Amino acid sequence: MVYHLRIFAADDTTSGTTANQEILTTESDGQLISKTASRLDSSDKTNITLSLPSSQQQMTSDVVFVLDCSSCGNTVASQAAELLSGLKDSVTESGASVNIGIVGYRGTAAATYDLQKYDKNSSSQATEINTILSAKKKGEADDGVTEEQNTAFKKYFGDLEKGSNMASGLRAAREMLVGDTSTTASRKYVVLISDGSTYTYPQTEAANDYNTQYSSTTGQGNMGGGLYEWASWFNSDKFKIASNSKLGDSNNWEDYMAYIGKNIDNNVLVDQKYSRGTENAPLAQAIYPNAKNNKQDVSSFYSSTYNGDYPVILNSEKSMYEAANDFKYLKKTAGYNCYVYQVDSTGYEVFDSFINTYLTGISGNSGLSSINDIKNDILYSLGIGSTITDEMGSNFNFIDSTDNITLKVGDNSYKTVAVADDDTTSTTYNFEDSKGNVDFTLTYYANGTDSNSSEHFVFKANKAVSNFQHITLNYSEQLDLTKKSTASGTHYVKTNGDKTVLDALDSNENLTTSYTASPVLSYTIQDNTPIVSYSTYNVVGNYYTSKDKGATYTLDNATPLELQTPQTVQVGSAISVTPIESWATYGSNGYILNTGNSVTTKTAVYDAASNTLTLNYYRMTDSSSDDPNNNNNNGKKPGHDTDNNSGNNSGNGSDSNSASNNASAPNTGDTSDLGLWIILGGSSIALAGVLIALRKRQQN
Repeated sequence: MVYHLRIFAADDTTSGTTANQEILTTESDGQLISKTASRLDSSDKTNITLSLPSSQQQMTSDVVFVLDCSSCGNTVASQAAELLSGLKDSVTESGASVNIGIVGYRGTAAATYDLQKYDKNSSSQATEINTILSAKKKGEADDGVTEEQNTAFKKYFGDLEKGSNMASGLRAAREMLVGDTSTTASRKYVVLISDGSTYTYPQTEAANDYNTQYSSTTGQGNMGGGLYEWASWFNSDKFKIASNSKLGDSNNWEDYMAYIGKNIDNNVLVDQKYSRGTENAPLAQAIYPNAKNNKQDVSSFYSSTYNGDYPVILNSEKSMYEAANDFKYLKKTAGYNCYVYQVDSTGYEVFDSFINTYLTGISGNSGLSSINDIKNDILYSLGIGSTITDEMGSNFNFIDSTDNITLKVGDNSYKTVAVADDDTTSTTYNFEDSKGNVDFTLTYYANGTDSNSSEHFVFKANKAVSNFQHITLNYSEQLDLTKKSTASGTHYVKTNGDKTVLDALDSNENLTTSYTASPVLSYTIQDNTPIVSYSTYNVVGNYYTSKDKGATYTLDNATPLELQTPQTVQVGSAISVTPIESWATYGSNGYILNTGNSVTTKTAVYDAASNTLTLNYYRMTDSSSDDPNNNNNNGKKPGHDTDNNSGNNSGNGSDSNSASNNASAPNTGDTSDLGLWIILGGSSIALAGVLIALRKRQQN
């Protein structure tokens, strides 16, 4: 079963996305997904949260079993018990909450077990539910049914009128689910388990009528409106789809139902309350309480042919018609998740086709072939391979960093790890659990792809996610400062692009489309208020080597080397760098920083390229050696005095004939006068001599 759930952000014409108000949270119809944006901070950044299902949705689900307790009741109970066992295991593992309800029907229906919380702490409820689902009716033959099971059947289903009225069961389920207003429709489930046959019906106009059953009889073959009326009327073999019926074939159900609906009023006069008694109070024969002599001969109301002026609508036809309409309401009007599962086929083609083709088609779950498929569809919201594609808004940029991407599934937080690869068109992040398993990935495309040219990312599930767990994906965006308005007033911007697409895969290949809008944020520019802008700065280094005692230097690196990744900075603020020891090494060689020839402070400007701080490092090697690893600075700092007094550069006023006065020599920043230092040294010596003489005189 594979279904695709697509969620597209609406355009500006969609309700809730007007361009003159802030909208921090949006969600799709049915609360399948929501998106929340934080207000812009002082750096014009926002944090986006994607929640599946919506963060507003409670993680409680309602599951109502509609069980056919007629001739197939024993098998139905076994299949329901298998499905419930799987739900119980998932509830126990996830700590989620499920409300379970059970409706049993025969000719009438009853809420055998009202919706009640069913979780890992509900031991007493679990015991009662298991008793209900293990209940079986004991026949005359030795069928393996125990007295305990038979007693349970009489307790929970023994007061149901005998017959087969599928519509009554569906109406009882509807009343049960409507009564729970705390659970959203998208998390309500109806599971119909039946052999597909149905031949009595409730009143058409009474949606909550499931405690009485009605029947009519054609008088044809004295069938009394029961199961075999179809066969008697068409002279066909056990409910084969007769060639002279309006159904014709199993692909024409909608036209067939329309035909029944058009002509159903022709049979109102022969609708009669019908009773065959109950398991606990059986009747010797069926009765029509409102009919003359307990049975009304209505053959005179019918023409002799099916296509006459007043065409006959048989019991089984009207019964299927009412059941189909009630099932459509649950699925299409109420928006519940509906499933049908056939057990113990009667071998009558018309009923097999009704449940497997028509009702299954209405449910949208035609790919479900087993009770286990239904269980998995209820349990898992995202299967392996499910993806979310999210585009960035035209005014925002995705912040491509592990520090700005987090994932939480249920109570489990994942570690975000950047994947090192040679692909320059994208960045991939793995989300690892505590054991290092990569359960999810996110791939970011700054410049888009061939199929989607917009800046976007694709989030992918590598494991199935329980329907009882929230998926919370957080990431950050930066407002594009080049697109920030300078006009005074309040401005509104969408955080994301035209569409967010969720492709949720399970084992059913159905497509459900829903829409959600992008959050809208605002910023205000005041009159005469300077606009605060932000840029970045980085630090690079150059490394020089001299083999002629500082006379000339050669650049070792072909291009400046990045020493520090770009940092965000407010335009107009001071930026500076403190060199670290590791930066004085390049190619395993030691260098010395020339502070006078390096730029370590600046005032930030908008142009990021102008905010580069450059550190220049120098070294000298023995001129007789070609080994670049041979560092020989003779105890001198490169760019300072050497044995031939060649350390001064052209920028300090020294003799232009000096050997080191070369354009490539480093500027040390040492501009002091050597003569002054000599005078000061001599004066110090003379003063010391005077002090010594005075001391000797005092001693004498």
